[in-house]
Amino acid sequence: MATKSAAPPETVLGPHWLVWTVLAFVATVFHVLIDQHLGLFGAVSSDMSVVKGLWGLFQSLLLGWWMLMAALAVGGNGVALRSCVVLTAIFAFGVNGVVAIIAAPPISDAAPWQDISHFGAAIAGFQATRTGIRQLGKQGSPKGGRLLVISVAILVATAAFALPLNLDAISS
Repeated sequence: MATKSAAPPETVLGPHWLVWTVLAFVATVFHVLIDQHLGLFGAVSSDMSVVKGLWGLFQSLLLGWWMLMAALAVGGNGVALRSCVVLTAIFAFGVNGVVAIIAAPPISDAAPWQDISHFGAAIAGFQATRTGIRQLGKQGSPKGGRLLVISVAILVATAAFALPLNLDAISS
């Protein structure tokens, strides 16, 4: 008699929430690279301010933490999935997607790449958040919240260093 095997993944690449999260991650990294290329965070030079260096450090930490949460979530960690959903909702869908579409001034030199990154982050971020919430509903409410607290702290720290750079870019 054949034994039942584990349910196959929702797609060939894995769960829907994971595929959409990776696409949101790609759009977000693409967005950061475009902004860097355009000099949105100051001119590229061998001189780097402390604020710009810390922004780069926290931006990298945020991206790495986001993927770590996705990896832990694939292994069944519900708190990591919740953290991944929150990071995706705020960072990809919210900041790099919707807010960037609404608030970012159009830069003709960046067309169409900047639009592709903004709309890509919004669409993939929305889908990743939606499918991640659906997966959370299937798994039930996870216990504990330390990973979520760390996720939000990294988001806040990254924003704290990005804000002065963005304000400086807008005013110049």
